[in-house]
Amino acid sequence: MEFGLKTESLTVDMAAVQRRKRHMVRELRDIHAEHIAASGAELIRGLARFIAPRTVEIEPHDGSRRTIRGARVFLDLGSRAAIPQVPGLAEAPPMTHVEALELDRLPKHLIVLGGGYVGLELSQAFRRFGSNVRVIEHGLQLASREDPDVGAALKDLFVDEGIEVLLDSTVRRVEGRSCDRVRVSVSDERGDRLIDGTDLLVAPGREPNTNGIRLDKTGVQLDERGYIETMYPVFGIRGACYLLGVSEWIFCLLIFIGFWNKTAGVLGALGGIASFVGTRTIIPFMPDGWAASAGGFPAMTERVAFLMKDLVLLAVSFYLLKQDLLRLSIERSTDTRDESYSGELPISPNSSKRTA
Repeated sequence: MEFGLKTESLTVDMAAVQRRKRHMVRELRDIHAEHIAASGAELIRGLARFIAPRTVEIEPHDGSRRTIRGARVFLDLGSRAAIPQVPGLAEAPPMTHVEALELDRLPKHLIVLGGGYVGLELSQAFRRFGSNVRVIEHGLQLASREDPDVGAALKDLFVDEGIEVLLDSTVRRVEGRSCDRVRVSVSDERGDRLIDGTDLLVAPGREPNTNGIRLDKTGVQLDERGYIETMYPVFGIRGACYLLGVSEWIFCLLIFIGFWNKTAGVLGALGGIASFVGTRTIIPFMPDGWAASAGGFPAMTERVAFLMKDLVLLAVSFYLLKQDLLRLSIERSTDTRDESYSGELPISPNSSKRTA
């Protein structure tokens, strides 16, 4: 009974499933709390907002108020489930992944709005627990960030498991209350239709937790979606990789200039070899190193990054080949001059005359 499964009747005891899950969460939280305490860091639970640059006002859960100022402030705000602006949806109210993971009962008929990673994972989990599940996705495929063949394979898998998938569908209106009886009005290529269910789960995507903390007091800029606009730092893994990506192109240029200027070629060759060695041997072993190195230069993908390293090596090889050919040419020229001067030097007729 540890996992909440009654194998004799092939039913799922969701209350037992939740008890085990909550026990695991408590254990993990205790472990993290011990690590934080051992590190000497202070953990404050409460609401925080900026009142000035690098100055935060905190309202702990005990009702007190604190003001903290630091030389450096790191923003790790995270995100939350987005709730689409659909008539009647907020009044339902729907579940997000937070409420779905706290259910101690099994939904009879679950309607999932969104075919992203969260929606797909929870849809499959509740279907395997025994719920009837329908997934409504606005896009043309499941997991829209993946390749089309991946989305098609996921749809086939879901259909095989008994999950109905509606693609290219727009939710027009929601009626009723989730966890009781809910009706969703959907428009797709077949026209308008009504879908009835007992529970409604929304998983269309995420939105940032940047509102309400007064980032306007800090000078931090937000983009149109509310996410923090980031600049590549001068230091740090991404900043280092950004500079490395730019320098590699400079080294390539110097190497080709080296065909006409020896000093530039030597600098470019040495720099290209150093950047290649650093990118392939040091950065990938740092936390998220290769992901950062592949994205350090604007619009650089992993494939482009590999190609750039190959170009550096190719340029270095060409340069070294040119140096070898130049050295051979100089040696042959020297040998020719030595042979031409190996005999007796011609004597001018006036050279035998001596002055008194």
